[in-house]
Amino acid sequence: MAAGYHELVRVPLPVLAGWLLSADAEPGSQEPWQWRALADVFATRLTAEAARVPERDWPRLSDAYTRLLDRAREAGAAGRRECAARRLDLTRALLRTVPPCRDVGLLDPAAALRAFLDALP
Repeated sequence: MAAGYHELVRVPLPVLAGWLLSADAEPGSQEPWQWRALADVFATRLTAEAARVPERDWPRLSDAYTRLLDRAREAGAAGRRECAARRLDLTRALLRTVPPCRDVGLLDPAAALRAFLDALP
């Protein structure tokens, strides 16, 4: 699914995650500011929908957010430290609603903190 930014911000979160995990989500497929904005949209929507996300969907959504941050970094829209801070912040927000899970990156507070500390100089 080749998609433009304006389409991507409107699709359901599972569809956006599917696109992010596909070969279509290459760094050049969006402008740098669009990758940054997609990270904001994804985090906001996932936080709002967290209580309704089925347990089986968490690994895929976590992987999609990781790929999204990787694409933002590759496009020059965000640095390593900013990506680690965004991930830590999303983990913090999600854990207000969803229990921790060591098998899901976004729900593992120790992994998020470790990635943040590793990104510091």
